[in-house]
Amino acid sequence: MPESQGAGEDEILSRSCQLFLDSVYNSQNDQTITDGKKMKTWQLQHAKNHLSEVVRNANNEGPQAITLHGKPSAVVISFDEYNKAINVRKPDEPLSSFFHNSPLRNSGIELKRSK
Repeated sequence: MPESQGAGEDEILSRSCQLFLDSVYNSQNDQTITDGKKMKTWQLQHAKNHLSEVVRNANNEGPQAITLHGKPSAVVISFDEYNKAINVRKPDEPLSSFFHNSPLRNSGIELKRSK
């Protein structure tokens, strides 16, 4: 094979590799929007290779979405965000007090329980 032809093939291969790498880089910078919030999206392999950056971004910029085979799979959030999320569900009073203090308590509504 002539050397000039091999060089042309090398250029094509090099350009194809660069296009592929650019598409990987661009797709990891895409934004995922959930409940009106934008999240940076990372492909799993890229997130594994740059875990410290993913964690730093979660702390400074907000949740970071991770995709597996192009589909959203996980979200990395800061520890503060995690604590906020789990504390939201704690009620102010026991369930029995909630029903006892309900404005519907003496409303005349008859509820029947199935056995």
